[in-house]
Amino acid sequence: MDSNNGIYPVAYAAVETEATSSWTWFLELLGEDLDLGEISKFTFIYDRQKEIIPAVEKVFPNAEHKFCLRHNQENMKKWWKEKDLIDQLWECGRATTVNHLNKTMDDLKKINEEAHDWVCRAPTDCLLNNLYEVFNYNLDEGRDKPIITCVDYIREYLMKILCVVQKEIDKCECLLTPTSTIVFDKINNDVAKYVAKYNGAENYQVSSTW
Repeated sequence: MDSNNGIYPVAYAAVETEATSSWTWFLELLGEDLDLGEISKFTFIYDRQKEIIPAVEKVFPNAEHKFCLRHNQENMKKWWKEKDLIDQLWECGRATTVNHLNKTMDDLKKINEEAHDWVCRAPTDCLLNNLYEVFNYNLDEGRDKPIITCVDYIREYLMKILCVVQKEIDKCECLLTPTSTIVFDKINNDVAKYVAKYNGAENYQVSSTW
């Protein structure tokens, strides 16, 4: 993601098939281009493509593996299709604190203990990989073209979206990008709803006025 909360494509490739050998080749080249070593601790998020897991483990053994929650949901539905269970899975995914997560996971366990254990084993850390899905959808028109035309179609699309993003950023008169400005403006507004009370030394108690 770029500084304006949008897609920033780093690399793409055309391969025979999404095999582990192809992913290994791609990741090795990616590591060389970005000057990444084996000890790099990047996080890779994907939709449970089993071929990429051993490739990441080989090229970046210290990297973390995370799965998109929506794809985890689709996999979970192979065994459990109850709506209340699926809804609770999303409640777990939306948790933003440890206490909240523990509470939602306990609720999940009350509904189905086996499903709870399955979720615990799934390294989910992302609700949706929407950025990838949108990007993938916009490339659909170029898929059935000859390989050179297809690759050039992708290049032109990337060129276009990067230019559009830069134009949006150039419009901003602030030090931050438009999206960052919106986020910080909201934070500034929320600050007015809190009160800081001095409690000695250099410590303060912050209380909400909500």
